[in-house]
Amino acid sequence: ILRAEGNFEVKQYGGAPANILWMVVDNTRYCFKFNHETGKIECHEGGHNGELIEVFDNQTPISKVKAFFVNL
Repeated sequence: ILRAEGNFEVKQYGGAPANILWMVVDNTRYCFKFNHETGKIECHEGGHNGELIEVFDNQTPISKVKAFFVNL
């Protein structure tokens, strides 16, 4: 979120927050969504069905999370 250009969006579904966050970094739109089947957060480039570029869960080292966002 710290690297987001402008606002980031959290979408709603049926009046409740959906498990999707959208943000733009260096003119590229990224979608972060919670996958209920795997229990992981997925990052897709372009859209929620775009290229899967990273997956995070509670076992992901914070150093990997930091490196991912620094290198976006």
